[in-house]
Amino acid sequence: MRKKVMRGITAVVLSIGVAVSFTTVSSAEEATSGGLAISNSTVTPFGGGKVGGGTWEHNVWTHGFLNKYKSAYSKYWHKTKVHGSSAALGASTPVRDCVGKDKSSYAKMTKKTNATAYVNWNTSCSLK
Repeated sequence: MRKKVMRGITAVVLSIGVAVSFTTVSSAEEATSGGLAISNSTVTPFGGGKVGGGTWEHNVWTHGFLNKYKSAYSKYWHKTKVHGSSAALGASTPVRDCVGKDKSSYAKMTKKTNATAYVNWNTSCSLK
């Protein structure tokens, strides 16, 4: 009985250690882009957080008569880097925004569709 309990505790501790090691990123390995594909079954209001050294917000929602319209937006702010965001619905060409440091990029798309939404952020776009 005692061996089973110890094995269980060891398995939990190892699982937590592995999970933490996969979610830890050093500043030298800081991501330069990221995003999500959000299907109807995973639509949740207002997501985001600290990513790539900046702050990202995103949202996808359905609306209109019988919820036949879908909107997606991506907003990203970075204090020291040129950065951008994009939003797309299905296979459509994404709406993109690229801005200078200490500004917010904002991309939004609305369509009559049931397609998957794609929201992204980056610190590698080029100002026009």
